[in-house]
Amino acid sequence: MSSLDRKIAAQQILSDPLYQEAFEELKKQLTQEWRQTNDLEIERRESLYIALKLVDRVHTHFTSVLEDGEIANLYEQSPHI
Repeated sequence: MSSLDRKIAAQQILSDPLYQEAFEELKKQLTQEWRQTNDLEIERRESLYIALKLVDRVHTHFTSVLEDGEIANLYEQSPHI
């Protein structure tokens, strides 16, 4: 898959309202579960914290794919920059 194709696919995914809603709902659910843990649920709290970080990491990866596609597109348009 070319960089431009990756950019287009990433843009479609990131701008899809269903994807955005699912992503936000997942973060909201994990945050709510994390906040509802009690003092003795250390392992559960840690697992939820790791899950939240993983969700952020997946989002960052998609964004990175999008940005890489934009940079590649700019380079293709102006290779001497």
